[in-house]
Amino acid sequence: MLTGMLLVTGGCERGKNYTFKGSEQETNKVVINDCVATPDSVIVKNKKQFHWEVDNNDKATYIITFNEDNPTDDPPVVVSAKLKDKDHTAHGGLWCSKFSPDACGRYPYTLWRVIPDNSEKCPDPGVHVVP
Repeated sequence: MLTGMLLVTGGCERGKNYTFKGSEQETNKVVINDCVATPDSVIVKNKKQFHWEVDNNDKATYIITFNEDNPTDDPPVVVSAKLKDKDHTAHGGLWCSKFSPDACGRYPYTLWRVIPDNSEKCPDPGVHVVP
């Protein structure tokens, strides 16, 4: 019984809470332009795919790393207008379901803009996995 409680508790803690800075949007892509991710917080259904795109007018390369938990099985993402990203499957955790949506998680990530001789940290966006 104690083991079951530990498993349930561990499942609920996946993904730190994300500080909302605007409205969330459910979509399968996040578009980056001039160090801004749109939407800032993307909603992705559990086990569905999503990816990042860079606006064609943006000449920078971006590196996306999740701060703690990663809602995908993939390593950090490197993307630019010429270097396209592949689809990533969202994993909200073992207990992520319509019966326990709070167990799915919010996953903030760090977005770095890299241009010749310079790199800068962009405002912190996030991925919200829902059942």
